[in-house]
Amino acid sequence: MSHISISSTHHAGRSMKLSTSGTTACSSLCLHPWNKKEPVVDLSAEIEKTQRISILHARIEARKKSLEQYTKLKQDLKSNNEALKQEIISREDTTHVGVRKLLEKYERYTSASKVLERNHSNQVEAARKDLQTKAEMFANNISELANEAEYLDGKVQSYLYDLQVLRTYKDKEYPVKAMCIAKLTNNVGNLSTEHRMQLEELKRIINGERGKMEGHHVTKTQEIVGSAARNAFDSCTSRSLQQLSRKNQVLMYEIVQNKQDIEELKIVVQQLQYEVDALANMRETNVRKFVFPELNIMDKATCQPDEEIYLDIPKLQLLPI
Repeated sequence: MSHISISSTHHAGRSMKLSTSGTTACSSLCLHPWNKKEPVVDLSAEIEKTQRISILHARIEARKKSLEQYTKLKQDLKSNNEALKQEIISREDTTHVGVRKLLEKYERYTSASKVLERNHSNQVEAARKDLQTKAEMFANNISELANEAEYLDGKVQSYLYDLQVLRTYKDKEYPVKAMCIAKLTNNVGNLSTEHRMQLEELKRIINGERGKMEGHHVTKTQEIVGSAARNAFDSCTSRSLQQLSRKNQVLMYEIVQNKQDIEELKIVVQQLQYEVDALANMRETNVRKFVFPELNIMDKATCQPDEEIYLDIPKLQLLPI
């Protein structure tokens, strides 16, 4: 806008200069430069034109940027398309392998389903035949059970008759028989108790006599063995050896007596030791404090650092006047 204003000022000055020069045109067709009229400039049109030019420049720049972006996007899409193409090719191979495996599985499953269907039809036919056989067998069993039920009904009727007879017997003859049976049972119990007591007494007597016999047998055996040993010793040994044997017996007897005396003395010594310990622990018999009075200080309680001390000092108390 500043450029346009300057040019308009320049043209205005030029027109003023031409008008002040005082020259006139030669004719109406004169082509001298000083006779040319400056065209009238429309400032608003110039401004609008300049704005349009700037807008066009901006649009051109925007179109260039868009073109660059579209070119870059084209390259990216091209590379993506190539990658997708390779991925599709690889996936087509994988899909082809998978489809082929699925078709193989489908063929196997189809053949297996046909075999299963054939087996199922065979099993159904076998089950139908088995059902027919079982139905015939059940019909025969039902007829047999009906016959058995009739037989059991007759048997039940006979049992009912016997039960009626038993009820009649129970009401008339059973009480008498029951009393007889109770008496016999009581007698058997009493006999069993007496027999048990007699049997226990007999066992006690047998055990006592057996013990006596065993003791007598042992004593008699020892006497016989001792007598035989003494006779054999007296007849087979010399007099000096017999005397030595008698001395050994005397020594053995004395050793036994001495052992008994030693045990008794041990008991007496132990009792005396208990009494000495008891006397040593008694305060009345403890002469230590009388013989060593200076050691009694150790027996007294000592004052600890954290204990309070109370001094018992006598105070001088004045008599009231």
